[in-house]
Amino acid sequence: MAFNNRGLAYFAGRDYDRAIADYSAAIRLNSTDAVYVNNRGLAYYDKRDYDHAIADYSSAIKLDPKDETAFKGRANAYDVKEDYDHAFADYNQAISLDPTDANAIFNRGNAYYDKRDYDRAITDYSEAIRLDPSHAEAFFNRGTAYDGKKDDDQAIADYSESIRLDPNDAQGFINRANDYYDQQHYDLAIADLDEAIKLDPTNANSFYGRGVAKQHMGDNAGGKADIAAAKKVDPNVAK
Repeated sequence: MAFNNRGLAYFAGRDYDRAIADYSAAIRLNSTDAVYVNNRGLAYYDKRDYDHAIADYSSAIKLDPKDETAFKGRANAYDVKEDYDHAFADYNQAISLDPTDANAIFNRGNAYYDKRDYDRAITDYSEAIRLDPSHAEAFFNRGTAYDGKKDDDQAIADYSESIRLDPNDAQGFINRANDYYDQQHYDLAIADLDEAIKLDPTNANSFYGRGVAKQHMGDNAGGKADIAAAKKVDPNVAK
């Protein structure tokens, strides 16, 4: 228990190597505790060592076949490796063990999105939102799925809700601005990019997009100034 607890502290500080060392010590002392193995799997996952993560999650599942978190963790690792068949199998199992886990359903939606199956992604994001109406990422990602379907209006509605829930996320403003731009609502696009730049003044694309929108509004001087600012941040912007 002591090694596991110290491992949790190291993990919280993102010192994954020390966390893994302590979890390994805990496992040596008690090799039948699925929690210790699962914790080490998560540390490997956050370290981006997905093969070792999958191995640990698999061991945890053998020790506790009803460990929903291990199935979910292994699914996440398979998803990163673009092994979607195994990812979907594990997400489905995790969800069958806990149908109220909004994050498991959300993550399965991400896997569907990665496969460009936008309809199924939207279905999962919608269910995640039903279970957790404060899930800002689910609104944001559903917006990106609607963008994939070229449904700007629905995307804008979802980005607006994600911004309401998380007003410090610059990307929400950027994505909504892109949809406003596509609809030729250049004034609204500029307003959103103003906010995005306040939140993240290092994003060259925000300056560049605002500059182009200003030019469409007839503000050529302002547009040129923003495009110049974008190129100062990133000389390769828009290439």
